[in-house]
Amino acid sequence: MNNHLSELKKNKGVLFIEPSVQNSVIQEYSTNEYYGEFKKLLDTTNESISYEARIEQTSKKIADIKSEKKIIENLRNLIEVLGNMFRSILLSDVSERRVFSVALQDEPSDELMKVINYGVELGYFQLYVIGNKFGTGKARLIILNRILAPHFGLDPSSFAGYKFLNSKDLEIAIEKPYYLISKINSRGVNSIFDDSQQSLFIE
Repeated sequence: MNNHLSELKKNKGVLFIEPSVQNSVIQEYSTNEYYGEFKKLLDTTNESISYEARIEQTSKKIADIKSEKKIIENLRNLIEVLGNMFRSILLSDVSERRVFSVALQDEPSDELMKVINYGVELGYFQLYVIGNKFGTGKARLIILNRILAPHFGLDPSSFAGYKFLNSKDLEIAIEKPYYLISKINSRGVNSIFDDSQQSLFIE
């Protein structure tokens, strides 16, 4: 990529940029936005914990910072789970593979909502309310920011659908981020998102 860019600089005008170069730059930017931002957030909380401990701050103050750090870690895990899940759907043989969002078919816990809301605050998620699949109420729709699409190997120009999930599945998944993906690989996407499936984690 660097050689190609060097050649471009030698020319007075740029007629085109190779698609492979464009893809490489976009993917690098997407990955940096994901890993780089979380590294900064976690580094900041670790420094805060260390500082508060040095000045012998109250245990409650340190506990609050550790709680914030846990939310950050859970948010990173949730994004990892969703991104890999959407990638698995894209590579599957289901009829609708262009998925970049999930709808919660039940009420999420306060802890899960803290993680989701923090993701919205940081711009990783968009949160909407839609009708549930039974037509009896509302469901929260969580949409992953398209800037993360290249990192997970997704095409942001073609998103069309979403999948319903139990909030309990996401609560477990953020504690064990690769467990849900292993279930998809072992059971297949169709069986996991079948309407009769009560939970991804019920054997």
